[in-house]
Amino acid sequence: MKILHILNELRPSGAEVMLMLSTAEWPKYGVTAEILSTGATPGEYAPTLQQAGWTVHHLPFRKSPAFFFELSRFLRREGYDAVHIHAERAFPYFALTAKVAGISCIVRTIHSAFTFSGSLRRRRALQRKLLARMGVVSTSVSKSVQQNEREHLSNETVQVPNWYNSTYFVPPTELQRSEARQELGIVQSEFILISVSNCAPVKNHKGILEALTMLPSTLKFRYFHIGHGLQETAEREFVNNNGLAEKVVFAGQQSDVRKYLWAADCFLMPSLYEGIGISAMEALSTGLPTILTDVIGLRDFKEWCKNIVWTGVSGESIAEGILIMLKTSKTLLRELALDDSVLIPNIFNMQASVKTLVSIYACKPIL
Repeated sequence: MKILHILNELRPSGAEVMLMLSTAEWPKYGVTAEILSTGATPGEYAPTLQQAGWTVHHLPFRKSPAFFFELSRFLRREGYDAVHIHAERAFPYFALTAKVAGISCIVRTIHSAFTFSGSLRRRRALQRKLLARMGVVSTSVSKSVQQNEREHLSNETVQVPNWYNSTYFVPPTELQRSEARQELGIVQSEFILISVSNCAPVKNHKGILEALTMLPSTLKFRYFHIGHGLQETAEREFVNNNGLAEKVVFAGQQSDVRKYLWAADCFLMPSLYEGIGISAMEALSTGLPTILTDVIGLRDFKEWCKNIVWTGVSGESIAEGILIMLKTSKTLLRELALDDSVLIPNIFNMQASVKTLVSIYACKPIL
């Protein structure tokens, strides 16, 4: 089979990273998988995918019939057996174009718990209904997304869990942790907080920064902010205006996040909502004590992990969560987090999810 994954501009997050990790899995099933970027540029992550072995095509999206005519010609010329749509933007039109181009299997993955309302919610529900009647298969990345689609958009989906690099994100030895802290210039007495995500509003970095202003002035801590994005300038201004310049490290995009997780004492993911947090999977699997907001897409972890500290989305609530961590011995926090870490690799299993997708592409029943 020859499969095409359609995405927006390629960035080092979500679907793109999962596809990169799964590079070697598809050939095991006789699948040739390729990627189409529909961003204004291929995206900063395109070279990484190409180096991993992916063929990356680029067709910049335009709101015009000419774009979809060009897409149809491309699909016919390349002879794909299935098209897998990851982009939310214009997804019904991508699906219709694939149908007109004669693609036998069209799959659409919903990567987040979209909180549509009003007329937009009704329109999205109608679009999903019409596409289902066309034979488009919808998949969801978590139980939360599956329930959200069913309850709010009357859309039935096949759950195909997200995955992460479970052989790389493992708990450190004491020596590895010590070396990671030394490499990052962290002294033994510092309490290190970390978040890993882009700076979109939904990631709620503002909540973290507000929480830091509420911590005791005597506390010796630093917060490593991994990632960049839309609100980074505003976040930097907040830090400078609130006396946090020496407490917050804007580390930008990192090719090796693991050493930061190994060096940290606490992972924070205070999102307003998620599909399922891949960064949270990585942190939990390294045995890092974790604070999550009790929101759709993150509360799924309650089913497996018993030692996460749960908070609301406000700065005050997040600060309370951090203080709970600080009042517990580091040794006990690590022991509890390690109990949770052993469960994550089996739950978010790349091989199982790829196998399910291949079955969908081949129009085989999902067992």
